[in-house]
Amino acid sequence: EEILPGTLKSDARFWDELEHQKQVTIIENAKIGKKKYRLKEHFAVMQDHSGKVVQYINFITEISN
Repeated sequence: EEILPGTLKSDARFWDELEHQKQVTIIENAKIGKKKYRLKEHFAVMQDHSGKVVQYINFITEISN
């Protein structure tokens, strides 16, 4: 579910890359009303003891000037 309208396209390639690399960092532009934000997002994978993905975590930091 999209919370902030931005430039990230979370297609199958994105999820595949995240699952294989275990973490992905991207820079995204988001707009709320008339204000624009530049965000640095860190996506990480949480796995159970067998290596199965059980959760995705997204940490976001605003890096706008």
